[in-house]
Amino acid sequence: MWYGAVMFASAQVAVLRYHEIALKGRNRPFFVRRLAENVARVTAGLGVGPVGRASARLVLPLRSPDAWPAVRARLERVFGLANLSLAHQVPLPVGVSPEVALAPIVDLVLAQLL
Repeated sequence: MWYGAVMFASAQVAVLRYHEIALKGRNRPFFVRRLAENVARVTAGLGVGPVGRASARLVLPLRSPDAWPAVRARLERVFGLANLSLAHQVPLPVGVSPEVALAPIVDLVLAQLL
């Protein structure tokens, strides 16, 4: 689960890992907040949701898979980001095994590999 944004059910997200700001000590929240603001500014108008935070990463939901090439191109120029990846987010409902929850993702990956 990530913080500061609504989690969409079974959605594509950009997972953003940041650089050295993790070493900023007590100033870290300021730098992470500033980076999230920069990400939101750079991706404005591209069909993305609000920037969220999750354990030393930022998460940017994509409202459309077609937005990924433009989002990636803009994010590659953001100072402070180490790398970014396209991911598929799947919520894990209480009482459901990880195998059952991840089955749709396995099907998507296998379809792309075959």
